[in-house]
Amino acid sequence: MISKAEWCIESAIPLAVTSGDIDWLATLYDSYADVLIAGNQTAKALDYQKKAYGSRVLADSRRSGLQVKLLSSMLDLRAKDMMIRDQEIDLNLKQSENRFLKVLLFAFFITIASLTFLLLWLKQRSRLIRARDQVNAALKIIELEEMEKRRLGFELHDHTGYLVRTIDQFITGYHFTDPKEKEDISAKISELRTSIRRFSHHLNPIHVQDEQFPDLLADLVKDFSLVTGIKVKYFIPASFPKLADNQLLHLVRIVQELLTNASKHAAASNVGIMVSIADQNLVLMYEDDGPGFVVESTGAKSLGFQSIRERIRLMDGKCKLESQPGAGTKWEFIIPL
Repeated sequence: MISKAEWCIESAIPLAVTSGDIDWLATLYDSYADVLIAGNQTAKALDYQKKAYGSRVLADSRRSGLQVKLLSSMLDLRAKDMMIRDQEIDLNLKQSENRFLKVLLFAFFITIASLTFLLLWLKQRSRLIRARDQVNAALKIIELEEMEKRRLGFELHDHTGYLVRTIDQFITGYHFTDPKEKEDISAKISELRTSIRRFSHHLNPIHVQDEQFPDLLADLVKDFSLVTGIKVKYFIPASFPKLADNQLLHLVRIVQELLTNASKHAAASNVGIMVSIADQNLVLMYEDDGPGFVVESTGAKSLGFQSIRERIRLMDGKCKLESQPGAGTKWEFIIPL
């Protein structure tokens, strides 16, 4: 059944693209993502959910523009109609001109006021529906990301953990001429095993929500420096409030994304993270000394940056990105507690 559903949707997608029906295309992408989730293809489902999200935003934008144009035309048509009626009254009913004009003007203003109210109501309703759809799409994308991270966490724990245990057993049974060398290697393997366990736990939302943000931040920094060799300086207050589960998970994923970007793209040698509490807000500052980039051309297209911004928006927070070639990268996040 799943394969038939995939075939039907895959056949319909080119038709929707050719017809230019963005609403239909968004629905097909969304349905395809659900089919892929049912088939346990979460990574591919995430890609199609993102396509559905983009198509829905484009369709809503076009729809809002058409509504505004239609209502504007209605207002223009109504105004012209009233002007014609005024001229007819002036020619045929001069004796009752003043009284009739007052009634007519009153009706005109009521009509204009009603149409204006209708226009504002439709714009507000369209804006609310668009915002709701965008939030729902963002939540679904983040849910798929969490499912994918959970799956990767299990694979990391099961497969990589097994290889480390195998290497550890081999080292234990191997005869070294220098006992100190054997102890050093065993210590490194033990440290690697601990880091892999923490990595797999941090990919699972359940384990993340069982811990506190200061401890999670310390583990993330320690494991990142161990794996990449990049120095990370961080500060977090000794007295730190307990965060809601969704805030804790979003903040951990944001820090993971920032550190991942530092290792993959920034080629930074130093990274700084500072967390503080000010005016009932959590403030997180990030800075690295990497090569930097042009924000307008790179930052807007990065899926990682889009994920960060969506998570901040879901927490009713604000974020600011500063970077330019040769000047590193800076982020500032403000999240209400």
